[in-house]
Amino acid sequence: MLEAVIFDMDGVILNSEAIYVEEGRELFKTLGISVSPEEHYSYVGGTTVDMWTKIKKNHKLDDYTVEELCKMQIGRFKKRLIEEKNLKISEGLVDLIKDLKSHNVKIAIASSSPRSIVDIITKKLNIYEYFDLLVSGELVEKGKPEPDIFLKTAELLGAFLDKTIVIEDSRNGITAANRANIKSVAYKKYAMSEESIPKNADLTIDDFHEIDYDVLDNLLKK
Repeated sequence: MLEAVIFDMDGVILNSEAIYVEEGRELFKTLGISVSPEEHYSYVGGTTVDMWTKIKKNHKLDDYTVEELCKMQIGRFKKRLIEEKNLKISEGLVDLIKDLKSHNVKIAIASSSPRSIVDIITKKLNIYEYFDLLVSGELVEKGKPEPDIFLKTAELLGAFLDKTIVIEDSRNGITAANRANIKSVAYKKYAMSEESIPKNADLTIDDFHEIDYDVLDNLLKK
């Protein structure tokens, strides 16, 4: 029986990854570096620290520390989120959450974003109270595609891994779920390209109206 559903945030709860990409490109310009779309997308789903550690090395940003680069990005993103008037929750998500709650399923967010960003988004979308737990990438040593954040979230929820489902949009996120031995659903509505859609999920959907408690509970049995 399904005990818990763990949602990624960016690209699942809302289409915030598009904002990340836009702000990232502007920051790359400010720093005077050229990061290809392919390289940029390879970081999607991972932590801010992981991303800037690699970019600093690959593009020889010797004048900045990783901490400084992370602060620049997070600062830009926070400002954009606060000013953004058109943040919209993914269609059908609230109905899904309410259905899961009616079956006493525990609900969590496990996001690579900093906790401050998770709080801003969930409160601005008026969904903060729906979740039993919010976990950010700051709580684990290794980000996605390593399984740490999902293992930690399931542990804190008190849920068995074989009775948990992860809903993700990125290749790194689905790989992390697979490495944690947790069934996964790939949400592809906001995919930037066909190549960016994870191919290794247990189920792929384009709309949250495609799934409910019964669909997810049956997925565990496959």
